[in-house]
Amino acid sequence: MVDNEPDKSLDYAFHCPKCKCLLNQVEILDIPIEKCPQCSGVWLDAGELELIYEREKAKDSWISRLFKFDSK
Repeated sequence: MVDNEPDKSLDYAFHCPKCKCLLNQVEILDIPIEKCPQCSGVWLDAGELELIYEREKAKDSWISRLFKFDSK
C-alpha cells in the first residue's frame, strides 16, 4: 500500500494532476520539487527546471545536454 500522506512539515498539500494522489516534497540538488508516490510523476514550480540546469551544466550531466538553454 502506498502512503498517501503529505509531508507534515508542509503548510499545504498538492494533488497529482494525473492520479490525484497527494504529492510528496523531495529535494533534487537542494531544490524542493513535488513527486507523486503513486504514479512517480515529478512536478516542478516555475523556474525550478532552470535552477536544476544551472547547477548541473558545469558537470555536463544528462540534463545539461538535454536542455541547452540559450543564454542570449
